Amino acid sequence: MTQAKLKSLFKYDEKTGIFTRLYKVKGCKPNIPVGNLDSKGYLRVNITLDGKAKEYRLHRLAWLYVHGEMPRYIDHDNHNRVDNRISNLLDGSHQDNMKNQSLQRRNKSGTIGVRETKYGFTARITIDGKEKHLGSFKIKQDAIDARKNAEVANNFHQNHGAKQLGL
Repeated sequence: MTQAKLKSLFKYDEKTGIFTRLYKVKGCKPNIPVGNLDSKGYLRVNITLDGKAKEYRLHRLAWLYVHGEMPRYIDHDNHNRVDNRISNLLDGSHQDNMKNQSLQRRNKSGTIGVRETKYGFTARITIDGKEKHLGSFKIKQDAIDARKNAEVANNFHQNHGAKQLGL
């Protein structure tokens, strides 16, 4: 997929993050927003080129549409996987992406990297694929503070650990 080909098929509104088809294709009218949610909560669209259908996530196409290149990694700044405004999309490395993770649904403490144990709370952080133990604490807030301080010291995104939106 090239930027020119993408622009010949769709119109993209940078302010809303919405793609619309420029012309009618089988089963789809023009000028109507496109995209269906995939199993991970991202908007996607099927595009047929040279007789071959391929599925694309719209946040990746938004980056291509505006910047002319398909990103290797792309992140939603506000953790809302359907918010494809260009101002909400961040290009970076895998490590950058890991520094802006959403809080996992199964997290029980409410803070990423903090876990309750039978003796109190522990805090940990993963930097460049290596897990670092930050300490054991009797008070939950002390564990949270240790984790937040480690995030700041290691240049984690300000939204790291926020709840995922859009699902």
